[in-house]
Amino acid sequence: MTANKIFYDTYYPHPESDEAAQVVIVLRDAKIYTIVSRRELFDRGMFHGCFIESRPSGTQREAKAAAMRLTHAIGAKRVSPDEFEEIEKAQNAERVARAFAAAEAMIARG
Repeated sequence: MTANKIFYDTYYPHPESDEAAQVVIVLRDAKIYTIVSRRELFDRGMFHGCFIESRPSGTQREAKAAAMRLTHAIGAKRVSPDEFEEIEKAQNAERVARAFAAAEAMIARG
């Protein structure tokens, strides 16, 4: 199964890490991405979805470089966090149906 919503983040224990750390969120099927602070990610509830994968990195620079490699490879466009949520919501019913179909197929295979 391939992840559709991918988070690129750094996890470092620092008092201001939620404010300072940026998280790049890529929505592969919609070919979009956005960049938010970790606090905004959680405040807006953007950490939910189908086929999610988190790709942590040791540094912010490594996380952003890995995210940009993927966005260039799939031809993703940068959008605002509001646009990201709007586009994601518009296609959620289809994603949920695909998630259930994938789960049923995995159960059938054993």
